[in-house]
This record gives sequence, structure tokens and C-alpha cells, in this order.
Amino acid sequence: MRGGTGRGASSLSSSVWRRCRAALPPWSGPPRAVTLLRLAVAAALAVVGLVLLPGHDVPHREGRADTVTTLVAATDLAPGTPVDVSAVRGAQLPPEAVPAAALTAPDQAAGRFPLVPVQAGEVLTEARFTVAGRPGHIAVPVRPHDPAVVDLVRPGARVDLVSLDPGGAGHVLATDVTVVSVVDADGAATQGSFVVVALPETLGHQVAAATLRTQITITLR
Repeated sequence: MRGGTGRGASSLSSSVWRRCRAALPPWSGPPRAVTLLRLAVAAALAVVGLVLLPGHDVPHREGRADTVTTLVAATDLAPGTPVDVSAVRGAQLPPEAVPAAALTAPDQAAGRFPLVPVQAGEVLTEARFTVAGRPGHIAVPVRPHDPAVVDLVRPGARVDLVSLDPGGAGHVLATDVTVVSVVDADGAATQGSFVVVALPETLGHQVAAATLRTQITITLR
């Protein structure tokens, strides 16, 4: 086998040499210069012959295959609407394409409320969601005493909740609260529009109880 391989490489080198020699212009320089030129071409042909030998591995650079698992939106997500697990999917992306605080599993997004519109294929991060839907937090509906305030509030806004005592004094129930959604529900049956805010569970229960016995207003931050 080695003999056959050697003869094949030699034949190949001779063939290439003949082609290169035919392509060279007539050389009329000193004999020594011609000899040096021939030696250089022969060395180049020897390298080519080694590369083309059967079983010879040509070194090459492998493309970077490192990826990380992250979570992306499978469909467009609307702000203030709880995310269904079927609306997200896993994706493999290069590490440099994954932002900090990116979610990695569907259950990290299921039931949570986007603060802003999220397009299909977009990487999901903690910054895209309110705290509602996370352990220890609940979403609480609040109907402001002045319905016009609802028109000034958008999902993701930060507000304070203030109760109005019968004597006219105000009492701060919660500060720096995240608005999850704004529900436009006009009509006597629904008693007007309201907002949904995200609160820690204990505080959320207190605010929910306060909405039943007193009027509540919202101040914007």
C-alpha cells in the first residue's frame, strides 16, 4: 500500500510540476537563479503532495458550538396578560446573545404578567415581567375613587395606594407598587374600570380588605 501511495503522490507531483513549468515564462537569467527557482517550486510541490496523500488529516478550526439554554416567546405576548406555558419555548443561543437575568425554564414565566409587549422569538428576562406570579406575591384589583385616574395609568407604572378615611384623612397603604394591568370595564355591572397591582402576599391581603371598607386613590410616581 505504501508503495502504491508513494507512486501516486510522485505521479501527482510530476504532473503538477509539468503544468507549473509550462506556465512559467522562459527564464533567461543566470543558471544559479534558475536552480533556486526550481528548488522553491519542488518544495512547494512536496508540501502539496503530503497534503493530498490518502489518510492525511488537514488541520482546520472548528466553529464555536457552545450554546446555552434560554427561554423565548413562542407567540406575541401582551402586557398585563398572564403568560401561558404554551406561549413560551426553549431555545439554544450563543452565550453572547443571551442577556443577563434571562429565564431558562417555562415555569419561570407561566402565570406572570409582561410589563410591555413582547414579540415572538424575543428572549424573556426578569425585566419583562412584574413580580406578580412569583412565589410570595399576588395580584390585587384596585378600583380608584376617581375613575379618571385609570386613564393615566399603564402596565408597568409605579404607583402609591392611599386610602381615604371617613374623616377625610389619608392613609398610605402601599408605596412603589407595580401596575400589572389596566382593565377598562365600564358599566353598572362592573362598577367602572380598575387596575391590577402586584403586592407581597400579606400586604396584598390587607389592601384587598381595605378596598371593601374604604375608598382608595392612586398617586403616580
